[in-house]
Parts: sequence; structure tokens; C-alpha cells
Amino acid sequence: MAVDRGTVMRGRDRAPGIPSVMRPDWILAIGLFIAAIIASGMLFVETWRILLGTWINIGTYNYGLIVPFISLYLVLRMRKQLVRLTPKPSLWGPLAIVIISLLWAIGNLSGVLVIQQFAVLALIPSTGLAIFGKSVMRSAAFPALFVILALPAGEILIPQLIVWTADFSVVALEFLGIPVFRDGPFIRIPAGDFHVVKACSGIRYLLTAIVLGALFAYLSFKSWQRRAAFLLVCVLVPILANWLRATGIILIGHLSGMKLAGGVDHFIYGWIFFGFVMLIIFLIGARFSDRSFKDPGALPSHESATQEKPIRPIVFVAAFIGVLVAAPVGTVLSSTLSDRAVRNTISLQSVALPSAIAGWERLDSLTTDWNTVFVGARLNRSVEYRDGDMRVMVTAIYYDVQTEGAELIGSQNSLYEPVRWWSRFDSKATYASEENLAGLNIRESSVSDGNRDRLIWSWYYISGDEFASEYRAKLAMFKTLIRGDGQGVYLLALAVDYDHDVADARRSMGLFLDDYLNRFRQCLAEPANDVGSTCD
Repeated sequence: MAVDRGTVMRGRDRAPGIPSVMRPDWILAIGLFIAAIIASGMLFVETWRILLGTWINIGTYNYGLIVPFISLYLVLRMRKQLVRLTPKPSLWGPLAIVIISLLWAIGNLSGVLVIQQFAVLALIPSTGLAIFGKSVMRSAAFPALFVILALPAGEILIPQLIVWTADFSVVALEFLGIPVFRDGPFIRIPAGDFHVVKACSGIRYLLTAIVLGALFAYLSFKSWQRRAAFLLVCVLVPILANWLRATGIILIGHLSGMKLAGGVDHFIYGWIFFGFVMLIIFLIGARFSDRSFKDPGALPSHESATQEKPIRPIVFVAAFIGVLVAAPVGTVLSSTLSDRAVRNTISLQSVALPSAIAGWERLDSLTTDWNTVFVGARLNRSVEYRDGDMRVMVTAIYYDVQTEGAELIGSQNSLYEPVRWWSRFDSKATYASEENLAGLNIRESSVSDGNRDRLIWSWYYISGDEFASEYRAKLAMFKTLIRGDGQGVYLLALAVDYDHDVADARRSMGLFLDDYLNRFRQCLAEPANDVGSTCD
């Protein structure tokens, strides 16, 4: 009797328990999962639109475009293992979706975009939990959660990374015997000047290294200890490599008389240098690998490899409906609270500021340029106070209703024009006097345009409370929305120009607040009431 060798070989290749065709329960589950993802995408379409725009338009986060496809590939490469399991919808899925939807609402109401974006990405594995169940999602945990690494986060690290890069460069240059002078992010050597900016912080390399490192660790190691150790290397080495890159740029400028430093930075010391560093890391990691790249991953030992009785279709449909019911919870809550806040908002026609008192003169316009950038502000008023040679500029920013991209706290806003001015330092400080023993927490910034130095003190005023921290201010704004009190939010900023000694500028600010802090509080606390001649 003739034997079909091709049939025999196909039978040998297929592992026991793996069906030759996909079972109906898997087909139904996958179809409902895709439909649920599309439905949630339409529900949070604005957040997805901003997220996609960030991936496309901001080079630091371009990697986010490929992360979802990598996650999908990781799932597909272990499909033969996954189909040996029986999908069982889990009630934990809709519960997780409700929590994530409420988290999105918190981000939306407080204006924290990264929370909203995290929520919409987290909805993907949560929807998988609802439709496929715990057994399947536990087996595909890494591929499912890997998609969250597409989150465009990390801006908060940039200022510190800039400081560390400048610190290392100065120490390295001094060690090499090159004369160096540093003023904040500016480094001056005999050959020329260098400015450590955002592109020099290394944030792009760091975030990309984390994504690539997590993927390599998953594919190369079985133990979580080795994976964690390798990922730690992928965090530390790119930071150190960026320090060497920045120092190398300065050295090339020094040795070439500033003829090569500009172009070399972006071509050789950019992605090519980063690629070389990551290649070395991967080669070293491969030496300690305990898993083949071709290994799609085995099922966890506690998962059954035998097929169980398929779940009835009505259960999958119920799970799908549960997702559709759970996902809008946050959007409904956010819309309800936002509409109430709009109805209760008291719109002001002007910002009331303290009148001049004995010894001080108030000018209703500035005698020097100070252009703040606050997109969508309801009111923006600047005045100037003088006492002899002492001059203090004051700017009050007011928002009544805040929307995405037009809010008091956001990366689009600035207390100075970034094109003309650069930051020398930015820190938190406390003003205190005998009358204000509790002190006033402020944000202290020093900026320069090359000819002038300017000290800026600023703080947020929200429902009678004052904050220097953006995060505490965001939380306070969220609380006002929950209460529905309808009060607007303020940012108050003082500025003093100085020549060399920042202590003189601080002294002027302190003397001014000794006379005026309580008056500012009175004017902002009762803007709609008759406060007599003390505010106008």
C-alpha cells in the first residue's frame, strides 16, 4: 500500500494537542476581541489621536509606532502553544477595564495626558483578559503587556539627565586638562561654547534602549533574575554612553577648532553610536543566554496542555457586552464633572492685583520685555512695582475653563520665550518672613538671554491654596472639579533682572513679598467682591 510521505511528515511536525485548524471558540474570541478594541478605540479616539501624533511627530517616541506590531508578532509566534488552551472569559477583565476607565477620567480631569495614554494602552491587555480569560493571558503576559512600553513618557527625566551630562562632561574635560567654565547647561572651552539641550540629554537613546532591552531579555532569558539584570544594564549603559558621546563632541570641537563638532554630533555620535553601544550590549547578553531565539516560550507549568470543553458562545458575547459597558464609565464621569464645572465657573473680566502702597509705585505696563507663553489663558496681566532702584515685574495668569492643549500646567506653556531665553537653573525654594512663618513654597528659575540674567519666582493659587509643585497643583485642580466649586486657577510669577549676584535678586523678591504677599492673597481670594482700594 502506498504511503503519502508528506502526510506522515505533517503529522510528526504537529505537537500533540494542537488542532490542525483553529477551533470555533478561538475564532469567536479573536473576532470579539478585535471588535472590542475597535469600539474602545472609537470611545477614546481623541486620546488615540494625540498618542499617534506623538509617535509620528516627536522623534523621541518614534519607537511607539512599532511596539504594537512587535507585541502582535510575539503573540503570533506562540500561537501553537496558546491554542492548546481553552479561552474562558473572566469577570476580572471588565473590573480591570472599569478601574482603567476611571484612571483615564482622573487623567482627563486633571489634565495629565500621560495618565490618559497609559489607560488606553492598558485597555488592550485588559480586554484580552475579559475575552480570553486568565489562563491564556497568563501564558501571553509579556507580549500582552509589552504594548504598554509604547507609552510616550520620560519628559520628567530630561532636566536631570541634562544636569548629569553637563556634570560628567565638565569633570572629564578637567581631568584631560582642558580649561572649562560652566554656567548651568552652558559649557565654555577656549575653542568655543556648547549648550547641553534636550537632544543632548540622551532621553531618546534611553527610552529606545529600555524597549529593545526588554524585548531582548524576554527572547534570550528564561529566569526573571537574568531578565531584570539585563534590563538594568540597558538603563545604565546608555546613560553612561550618552555622557561619553557629549564629552566626545566637545573634544572634537576642541581638537578641530570647532570645525567638526556640529555635523558629527548628529551623524556619527547619534544613532550610529547608539547602535554600536546596543550591539555590544546584545553580544554580551547573548553570551549568557539560556533560551533560543527560536523558542516561542512554553506554557507555564500550572497551565493545562489538554483541551477542555469549549465555552458556549453566549459566554463570549456576554464578556464582549461587559467590555462595552465597562469602558465608558470613565468618559461618562469625566463628561458629567466637566459639564458641571463649566456651568459653575465664574468668568472674570480682569485679574485684580494689589494697588501701590507707601514706598512703592505701580506701573500698569512693563518697562522691559517679559513675554510669557500660556496657551488658551483666559486672562494674562502684567504690572511692575518700583521702590527706588528696586524693580519687580509681576505676571498673573488666569484660566477659568481648561481643555486639552489649553490648560495652566502643560509643556506648551513657559514663563519665558524659549527661543530667546535659556534656563540656568530651576529648583524649588521657600520664602518665609516674620509675618509668614509657615513660608511660601515657590518655584525658582534663573534664565538668561546672553546679555541679561533674570530670576523668576512662581507659584500656583488654586481655591485659596498655594503650590510650587505641578503635581500637587494638578491634584488640587482635580479636587476642585470633583467639588464643582467653579473657581478658576492662577499662576503668579515675579521676576527681577540682575547682573551677576543672584542673591541680590532674591533679596529684592523677599523685600517685595514682605509688603505684598498678603495683599496678593486677598486680591486673588475675592476677585469678584468689592475689596476697596487695595486691589484693582
